[in-house]
Amino acid sequence: MPDPTLVQARSDAYHVLGTALLNGLTPQTLDLLGEVSALGDLTAQPPSAEVLSAEHYRVFGLNVYPYAGVFLSVEGLMGGAQSDAAVDFYAQVGFQPSGDADHIGTQLGALAWLAGAEADALADGQMGQVARVRGLRRQFLEERVLTWLPALAKAVESQGAPLYTAVAHLALELAVDDRAALGDDLLAVGGPFSLPPAPDLLADPKTSLRDIAAFLTTSAYAGVYLSRDDITRLAQNHRVPTGFTDRTMLLHNVLRSAVDYGVFAALVEELRGLVAGWMAYFGAFDLPACGVWTSATARTAEMLAQVRDGALSG
Repeated sequence: MPDPTLVQARSDAYHVLGTALLNGLTPQTLDLLGEVSALGDLTAQPPSAEVLSAEHYRVFGLNVYPYAGVFLSVEGLMGGAQSDAAVDFYAQVGFQPSGDADHIGTQLGALAWLAGAEADALADGQMGQVARVRGLRRQFLEERVLTWLPALAKAVESQGAPLYTAVAHLALELAVDDRAALGDDLLAVGGPFSLPPAPDLLADPKTSLRDIAAFLTTSAYAGVYLSRDDITRLAQNHRVPTGFTDRTMLLHNVLRSAVDYGVFAALVEELRGLVAGWMAYFGAFDLPACGVWTSATARTAEMLAQVRDGALSG
């Protein structure tokens, strides 16, 4: 029988981490997380509430949009099919979200609610209800959360925000550990996870730099997430101008400028190395979804190698 104390601890951890990702860290949530080894050194001199809020906005308001639809859909936008599926699940289990349905903080809140329901059922000796909510939590982890939380954690890590990086990775570790603890004998779930089929851009002679930029800023195709700051750093490394616009046009401007400045091959090679880093990251996880992301990054790295070597230059 599951340990009720451990199950309640999982619920509490999901709640704190989800709230931090949804609304931002506060001195109070830092106090709650301060005893966690991954945050111990980072919370020795905690930032002010104003600094924490500003950092949350920089990371999640300007750079990494923490919505399943952004990572998993071709449109790369919050809402859509990912949100609809989450809303349906919340209605099924009786969870009332306090944020957007496909936001990672809301999804962690749903897991907190389900773990809390399991703890209550254990306390009441309702073993049928225990099995039901455990199965639902496994389903939500497999079909929703673990399909994109590893990619989100990696994207946050790239933004140079140690506290929020630690929170994102703690959430991932909790979800992975929870899924392992739930076992495989609960509830039959849907089919295997897959990303949308990516177009073979280089097979089309009309493919342009704009098409390449759009592909690379569509995580569901490229297998990576490039934030505004990621693209700006790339431009700065090769001393090319960027402009001020959305991520796709920003990267398009950088690629076009790299051609004009004679650094196109070097810049694309740096991009390829970045993608290779994501591929190695996903490869370290024993998760079915991460295998899908690894395959996507491998295809993107190969495409960029061809672009670097002259398959596309303008």
